[in-house]
Amino acid sequence: MSTELTAEKVMEMGKVWGEAYLSSLTPAERLAGMRAEERLAGLKAEERLAGLKAEERLAGLKAEERLAGLKAEERLAGLKAEERLAGLKAEERLKGIGAEDILAKVDHQEILSGLSLEEIKAFLRQHE
Repeated sequence: MSTELTAEKVMEMGKVWGEAYLSSLTPAERLAGMRAEERLAGLKAEERLAGLKAEERLAGLKAEERLAGLKAEERLAGLKAEERLAGLKAEERLKGIGAEDILAKVDHQEILSGLSLEEIKAFLRQHE
C-alpha cells in the first residue's frame, strides 16, 4: 500500500516533526541565532524590562534622560534642604530675598545652610 505524498502532506508532516524537535530544545537553543529585536518582538516595554533592577533599567542614560518627565517637586522629593541647594552660588540662593529678610534669617538653615557669613555679607554689599 503506497501513500501519495502531496506537498500539503509533506508540509503537515514537517510541521509535526518541527514541533516535536523544537519542544526538545532548551529556550537558549531555540533562541540561538536570533537577533535581540527578533527575540523581543511583540513584547510590551514593561515585559522587556521585567526582572531588571532600577539601576539596570537606567544604565547608559544621562541624568537629564533619567529625570525627563518628572515635575520639579518629584525630582527634589526626598532631598534635604542642603542637598537641594548644593551647587548654587550665594547670589542664586539669595536672589529675590530682601536684605532685611536675609539678616532676619541668618540662622535659618533651610535657606542659608552652607553659606559663610562672609558670603552673605558680600552679597548684601553688592545689592545695597
